[in-house]
Amino acid sequence: MAQGFRCLTVNSREKVRNRLKQFVLVQLYVDVVPDKFYREAPADKESEADGESNYEFERKHFETMQVPLYVIVKPKAGDSFDVAAAYDEGKITDENAFVGFLDKPFQPAK
Repeated sequence: MAQGFRCLTVNSREKVRNRLKQFVLVQLYVDVVPDKFYREAPADKESEADGESNYEFERKHFETMQVPLYVIVKPKAGDSFDVAAAYDEGKITDENAFVGFLDKPFQPAK
């Protein structure tokens, strides 16, 4: 979330931070997976291949290749999940729209 989160003004960050506390945050690296996520430093080609696999996961499951991509998922039994909400702008420029996105899974179904 850091890349888009920096786009918000200082005054608005608290509103977003408070909502983010309701979630488990996950970053999916779609170019090169940083070394710190491996037990042993991988070869460049391995971290690039893992990034490509993550990119394919994003394309397959979210039907986009947008970077950054903000998605809220709800886990299901097994290894599957449902998409609860997706933010359709990469760069966060509209605080209220982003807060609405974060609130969406908690609103009653219509």
